Amino acid sequence: MARSGKGKVVDRGTEKYPRIFIYIPSRVANDSAFPFKVGEDVLVVIEGDHLIIKKMPREEGESTR
Repeated sequence: MARSGKGKVVDRGTEKYPRIFIYIPSRVANDSAFPFKVGEDVLVVIEGDHLIIKKMPREEGESTR
């Protein structure tokens, strides 16, 4: 599988509701090391010139299922 690939930043919003999406290549998303599930909330952080996407920290008492 692939742990890297060319993605794309696209604007899918409107003037009233701006939205930016980042497409991840399927060969990356299907890699066994890909840490996210479809629909999962993620934490997005800008650090310098990098965009970091992390799993959301679990809240106390939250189920691990």
